[in-house]
Amino acid sequence: MEIAIIGGGVAGLTAAYRLSKDGVSVTLFERDKVLGGLAGVVKIDNFLIEKYYHHIFTTDFEIINLIDEIGLKDKLMWLESRMGLFYENKIHAFGTPGELFRFKHLSFLDKLRFGATVLFLKNYNNWRELEKTTAIEWMRKYAGENVCKVIWEPLLVAKFGKNYQKASMSWLWGKIKLRGSSRSKGGKKERLGYLLGSFGLLIDKLENEIISMSGTVKKEEKIVRIDATDGNKVFIKTDKGEYEFDKAVSTVAYPVLIRIAPQLSEEYKKKINQVEYASTVCVILILKNSFTYNYWENISDNSIPFGGIIEHTNFIRPSAYNNKNILYISNYLYRDEWLYKCSDKELIEEYSKHLKKMNPNFSEEWIEQFFIFRDEFAQPIVTINYSQTLPNFETPIKNLFTATMAQIYPEDRGMNYSVKLGNQIADIVLKIEPIQPA
Repeated sequence: MEIAIIGGGVAGLTAAYRLSKDGVSVTLFERDKVLGGLAGVVKIDNFLIEKYYHHIFTTDFEIINLIDEIGLKDKLMWLESRMGLFYENKIHAFGTPGELFRFKHLSFLDKLRFGATVLFLKNYNNWRELEKTTAIEWMRKYAGENVCKVIWEPLLVAKFGKNYQKASMSWLWGKIKLRGSSRSKGGKKERLGYLLGSFGLLIDKLENEIISMSGTVKKEEKIVRIDATDGNKVFIKTDKGEYEFDKAVSTVAYPVLIRIAPQLSEEYKKKINQVEYASTVCVILILKNSFTYNYWENISDNSIPFGGIIEHTNFIRPSAYNNKNILYISNYLYRDEWLYKCSDKELIEEYSKHLKKMNPNFSEEWIEQFFIFRDEFAQPIVTINYSQTLPNFETPIKNLFTATMAQIYPEDRGMNYSVKLGNQIADIVLKIEPIQPA
């Protein structure tokens, strides 16, 4: 059996790896020079770093098991992390119960309500009930207006931009439940995982394993069209050639699939068009000096045009990166917004003004290098009753399947659940026999 995998992100690579292990002839197509999708890496000087910040949690068993299986367990590090909150022109420590207690901008009652709602959600499992309401409405009702204004609303804005009020409570439940699971007993310390040398090690190892099992990996080859043939095979046209496969799995975003697969039924296209996406702009700054004390800073300030900063070298020591300080600036927004469309120079100038608000000592002279990455379909907007909008893995085109980021639910998309999705679609594709011609 010959199967095509469209998209070389973590889900596509995992599916290709699993299918190859089962003796399937696999061809993976990736339009970019490098594999990994949102988990892809960039080389800076003599080290590799993720284009978009990444870590894993202690309960991310799918990716932990995969790392072990392919022989990278000795590279996996578990380290404590520190979290902060920028509010009222100051960075506050905000990662433990004690730090919450000392946070003066919430009343004692606010703190009780915040703690009670988080504890409830960590132990609550009926996400289907939660998807009936928006996160902002639920938090206003149960956590209170002030807690919502200071903590939850800025977090939702940071993830969904101007469409934050559409986000379902089931999405926020998934974030809280997952994040809480990586904390020590009592919630005092959070431990996160990272591959020393970058998650590019995982990407490269999966590619090499696929090739070693007679699979084919075609990089810098863009899919132009997907059709069903009269013999129930899948025809794929790229910018470099034409191919036929017994089956194909698309891992690309739904708007891309609609563009390259004109045979999809109007009903199916209408269904998947209901899924909206936020875009992202992620900036990596290589700095002369450390910017903050924390690994992760959430921003609760409407005047600052980005949602968070992640100082990677407060998590992994700077000595791993030629003693450089690496700062990510995270921003989820939309294609029609100026910060998505502006030049790199304009973006750095704009961001630098606001970084100085957060750290008055900062100046543009700190910046030795910068790298900017944009992705049009970075975050599906998980709306009310999202489970009812998602289609099955099979499409109306015979033997064409989808395994996209938007199908990761109720968990939030991330590497662990991309691995899970890749495992899942490989199993589904193998179990469903090709439909024979009449």
